[in-house]
Amino acid sequence: MSSIEKAMDQMGGSPALDMESTGGEEVQEKQSRKAGGERAAEDVDIQLPFKRLRRRGLLTPTDTDSRLAEEYRLIKRPLLMNAFHEERRTLARSNLVMVTSALQGEGKSFTAFNLAVSMAMELDHTVLLVDGDLEEASLTRWLARRDMTGFSDLLEDPDRDVSEALLRTDMPRLTMIPAGKRHPHATELLASGQMAQVAEELSQRYPDRIVLFDSPPLLVTSQSTVLAGSVGQVLLVVESGRTPQHLVHEAMGLLDTENQWVGSLLNKGERFASGSYYGGYYGQYG
Repeated sequence: MSSIEKAMDQMGGSPALDMESTGGEEVQEKQSRKAGGERAAEDVDIQLPFKRLRRRGLLTPTDTDSRLAEEYRLIKRPLLMNAFHEERRTLARSNLVMVTSALQGEGKSFTAFNLAVSMAMELDHTVLLVDGDLEEASLTRWLARRDMTGFSDLLEDPDRDVSEALLRTDMPRLTMIPAGKRHPHATELLASGQMAQVAEELSQRYPDRIVLFDSPPLLVTSQSTVLAGSVGQVLLVVESGRTPQHLVHEAMGLLDTENQWVGSLLNKGERFASGSYYGGYYGQYG
């Protein structure tokens, strides 16, 4: 049993079902922000509930030597290479990455959060974690509040600046945009010209930043397919032993595999890669 599998078992197989909401108890009101320097306490908008997250099996900054941390080091490396290595930066918006799945409950939000934490440990890059699952909003329920200005608000109101939705966490290189309020026309928001402008700004504003979108499952709603059109890379999380192969292929068929880098992560699986234990399969689809 891999570290990923053990962690998912602790969360009952579906993080969205088992992770209780923070209920605002660990969310601080926005304080004044100092220009430059380390992120001081007064510059933090939300304190991540790492004790609770660790109990649920998620990755935290202190887990540097754990098997889970090492697994995510392997998972993140191709994504970072595609985003920042000059010889591999051939895709538009390659620093925008969508994490999704074919079906609900395969561990996409779990993966998106762990990737964000792992990438935020990098010395040369910063991470923006966006809750793009406007209905379930699992990351928002875990880490922030649904009533906070978020992704849907940026898409609905062109006059809002992206900075209004940014939540600086107490992990210095990790910032979050929560889901925002529910919207009856979420798919249309994601397909709008405003979405294109927001995506371009997120991609270009900070050259060292990678942006991770947690999106809805591909076969559950059209929102994820629309969102995929705004990113350069897609990571498809597949639950081993549960998701039929034909559904994986159906989900892949909804993606632009010719103009995007599409990777897959077999969650709750075991295999040996490069002679060492690795809890899942990761590679380009095609």
